Amino acid sequence: MSMGVRRQNVKKKEDPICSPEALKKLSSTFKVLGHPARIKIFRVLDGKEYTVSEIQNLIGEVQPVTSQHLKIMADHELLLCRRNGTHVLYSQNASEFNRKLSSHIVRELMSEITQDQ
Repeated sequence: MSMGVRRQNVKKKEDPICSPEALKKLSSTFKVLGHPARIKIFRVLDGKEYTVSEIQNLIGEVQPVTSQHLKIMADHELLLCRRNGTHVLYSQNASEFNRKLSSHIVRELMSEITQDQ
């Protein structure tokens, strides 16, 4: 007599967050936000818009490094940039996926880090 576990027919639940496209984008977002300077940039731009030099001053990085991080983040659609005269202004991309997911994760992680200190 077998004492094994009976398995019921388990139906796969459709979850739009787990579609191959969503998982790929989620993975890419985590990789981009995996750098401390990029997390700082993302936090600084929460609901705000700044130039490269303003961002560099706010995060304490040199201009070439700041520009490189901004380009990577913009290429991955985490940031938007718009020209205003001779200046380029950066802001968070307000898309639902990026805004909700990334802001929530960054806020939660930063909250945990500051509580541990």
